[in-house]
Amino acid sequence: FLLWQSEDFNDDQTKISSSHYIDGEGWSTVETIYSDNSRYIEENPSITVDSNGNALAIWGWWSDSSSTGGIAYSRYLADGSWSQAQDLETGGGYTGGTSITVRENGSAVAAWSLYDSTTGTKNIMVNRFE
Repeated sequence: FLLWQSEDFNDDQTKISSSHYIDGEGWSTVETIYSDNSRYIEENPSITVDSNGNALAIWGWWSDSSSTGGIAYSRYLADGSWSQAQDLETGGGYTGGTSITVRENGSAVAAWSLYDSTTGTKNIMVNRFE
């Protein structure tokens, strides 16, 4: 799986896109799994894949209009479909450094940094997906 952030300056949207390699066929068609013209997407989204071919992608975002940030995610099922993106963390400060890994039991653990503008500190946040 490949996952990346891009910007479309024609329609002022930032996007998260994905493609994956299919044995015997090559790379899949690029699929946009998230796009928004009110949120800036961080440059380094993260993805993990379990042994059944299911994937979980996370990325940070920032909204200039509300001066808040957060973390969003989407799931890819081995049947070939991405879920609608969901917010995992909202209303926080600037987020960055997203990372995610899948464990042997199939659960996933995501981590990211969250900047607290009130205290001027960065906190490490963690979430577990079952």
